[in-house]
Amino acid sequence: MLIRNATILDMTGSAPYLGDILIQDGKIAEIGKNLPYSAEEEVIQADGLWALPGFVDAHTHQGGFDMIDQNGMDLNEMTDLVTPQVRAIDGCNPFDKNFRSVPSAGVTTLCVTPGSGNVVCGQAFAAKSYGDNIRKMIIKDPCALKMALGMNPKGVYGPKGQAPMTRMGIAAVLDEALSQANQYRLQKEKAKNEGGRSPQIQ
Repeated sequence: MLIRNATILDMTGSAPYLGDILIQDGKIAEIGKNLPYSAEEEVIQADGLWALPGFVDAHTHQGGFDMIDQNGMDLNEMTDLVTPQVRAIDGCNPFDKNFRSVPSAGVTTLCVTPGSGNVVCGQAFAAKSYGDNIRKMIIKDPCALKMALGMNPKGVYGPKGQAPMTRMGIAAVLDEALSQANQYRLQKEKAKNEGGRSPQIQ
């Protein structure tokens, strides 16, 4: 495939410039002006159009929030304030229609996170946006631990008469969770150094 006469922004710090992009075997083979090509080559005339690298969406719930079918709402484990053990990869459906539309918007890389219903929401993963097997699309899993400090945990637990009902409550829950995690880390290090048994997760 040859993209001809596009305005190219290559993210190297250079100013945008007119040029051609030759793509072979699904990868960019060459960028330049007036590139030669074979008669069998598919040519896209891009006069007046821009060519940019694939976009990265650093916070998305694609493949796990189906707003029509409630059976597809799989990225919000709203049963506990602190759920660091849940993984977005286990609730992501790459065949979801919203997920399938991502590449056409120019987004080639996603960070898929759990929802924000809990204070500690779970593990996010980074993946390419195109493919049929989510585990083969992975770039890094996990790539982050999602936490929510805003309105969502208040909206989930406040109406139930549970903490957190305020931002103060959210901060307190997070502080306690991080404190417990740090104590567990210290106990593991001590057990390792002294040859003892690892502590049980509380």
